[in-house]
Amino acid sequence: MSQNNYYRSLAVRSYANYLFPQRRFEEGRENFRKAISLLPGGDNVVRLTNGFTYQMWAWNELNNAASPKRAEELFESALNEFNGIDNDTVRRNALRGLAAAKGSPQPPNPALQATPEGGVAELGR
Repeated sequence: MSQNNYYRSLAVRSYANYLFPQRRFEEGRENFRKAISLLPGGDNVVRLTNGFTYQMWAWNELNNAASPKRAEELFESALNEFNGIDNDTVRRNALRGLAAAKGSPQPPNPALQATPEGGVAELGR
């Protein structure tokens, strides 16, 4: 119902994320594709949003659809989006979240904690 493509993309992405545990994989894939197509361009907000959409999609392919090859391609798409972000802090946080979603080991940093959005925040901030 949103008149704004950013919020529409978030809603469609959330619905896609809901569909995968229901084993409605093709419908979920179609909605993830739609969410990404709603935000063309390459500014930092678009790259972060679409990168996280690819990351969520990849996680669902890996953990709900048991499709590791497709998941790896989607994780790579997320990486490409995140690497295009020109703000160093935002890019690093997005890449940390991506590594966590992939299950990659990360060196512990007691000054950092995960945020609900999959990013990293400094404690006490």
